[in-house]
Amino acid sequence: EQARALDLAHVVIRDLDGRIVAWNQGAVRMFGWKRAEAEGQVGHALLQTQFPKPLAEIHSDLLGTGEWEGELVHTRRDGVKVVVTSHWVLQRDQQGNPVRVL
Repeated sequence: EQARALDLAHVVIRDLDGRIVAWNQGAVRMFGWKRAEAEGQVGHALLQTQFPKPLAEIHSDLLGTGEWEGELVHTRRDGVKVVVTSHWVLQRDQQGNPVRVL
C-alpha cells in the first residue's frame, strides 16, 4: 500500500555524481522515460534541468545542511518543460559519509 502511494509522486534517487539509481512509476508518468532508460543517466542532463543558481552552489548547500529545496525546470521526453518544486535529502551511510540524494 505504501509503495503504491509513493508511486503517485515522482521519486528520483541519484548517486553523488548525479546518476539516476532509482526512478519510480511517478517519474515515468511525469517525464516519459521508462525506468530502464533513465537509470544510469545523469539526471540533470537527461531532464535538461534549469537550476535557480549554479549546481555547484546547490551541492554545497546540500552537503552542508543535508537537504535542499527549490524550483527546477525539467524537460519531459516529449519536449514540454515542467516546473517542479524539488526537495533533495542527502542519505548517509553508517559512517556518516554521503552516498546518495533522495
